[in-house]
Amino acid sequence: MLINDLSFIIPAVLTAFIICFLLVPVFYRLSGLRDLIYNSTGEKKGGAGGVFLAVLLTFSFWGFIPEVLPFPYFMAALFLLFLTGVKNEIFILNRFEKIVVQFTASLLLVAGGNVVLTNMGGFIGLGDLSWFAGVAFSVALLMIIMNSFYLIGRVNGLAGGVAVIISGFLGVWFWGAGFISLAILSFSLSGALLGFLIFNMSPAGIDMGETGAIATGFLIGFLGLEFLTLNAALSGEVWQVSNAGVLAFAILIIPFKEFVKAMAVRFSAFFTSGLNDHEHGRRDIHHELLESGMTHNLASFSLWIVTIFMTGLAFLIAPLEAHIQLLIILLFGSCILPVIRVLYGSFGFLLHYYDKVRERRSGSSASTYQIN
Repeated sequence: MLINDLSFIIPAVLTAFIICFLLVPVFYRLSGLRDLIYNSTGEKKGGAGGVFLAVLLTFSFWGFIPEVLPFPYFMAALFLLFLTGVKNEIFILNRFEKIVVQFTASLLLVAGGNVVLTNMGGFIGLGDLSWFAGVAFSVALLMIIMNSFYLIGRVNGLAGGVAVIISGFLGVWFWGAGFISLAILSFSLSGALLGFLIFNMSPAGIDMGETGAIATGFLIGFLGLEFLTLNAALSGEVWQVSNAGVLAFAILIIPFKEFVKAMAVRFSAFFTSGLNDHEHGRRDIHHELLESGMTHNLASFSLWIVTIFMTGLAFLIAPLEAHIQLLIILLFGSCILPVIRVLYGSFGFLLHYYDKVRERRSGSSASTYQIN
């Protein structure tokens, strides 16, 4: 970790923040003018394209692109996802077509860019994998992360806040381990998402949308795979994380939890009358917290805290056996909702009062960020 690297990292964060802050209203207005992005109630959505461009422009200026070997494949896959997302906003694609595009983009990055996880480090009982098994696992993991962020991307502030925490953590690790280019890319994503969250927090007129959520998930997935593969090669060095697989699972606990729940609901619906996406959305963890009386911002903030807590917990239990670590993370992960409800029932009235006062005081300024 070199202090001199801050001369690239800090400007990258500021640049990404400013670019995204300026571009989000532009994308929002363009989507509104063309009537491209609406939700089921007719409310205008969109604007996350600013995150996409902010990250790429920032990294192109401040990053060291030649040091990121899979960068051409990364760019090709990301543009494929983004352009397909734009097409989906105009000509609605069915679920199978979206899965095919996501699989193609993931395979392009993993196999073409050789971002292949072949050392599981004992996670879920696995050790070394063959190259082909590593490709299959890495592609599946990348697709799960993308769709996990899509599921939480429909909630104001949740996906963006969780992604800021993850990319910030990965940025620090890449910086400390000496991978400055990936650190700049991670911090660029953090800065861009912070600029986006200004428009995304409740009361919000702009949300991440499917395109933005999938692109954000892809960026997080790429950085996560790089973390796991590079960490495995740092045998015995200071910045090597002994339980990288468990740590990655812990820090992604919120999107993973929603993905598993969504798959369980849809699998159950296959044998019953079925649930549509809107009905599932009313049963996710965020809406369950809202039914407890929490505001949108407080519910998202609570889940940000959970992400930070689970990350710290993974570090604390690192000396334990891998299967015991995983069991502990699963146990705590299953208690997220009841614990938050208990804490909110005990102290939430103070937080609720503060959040309501803040929303009232920001009413006039919120109209500045709620583009019409």
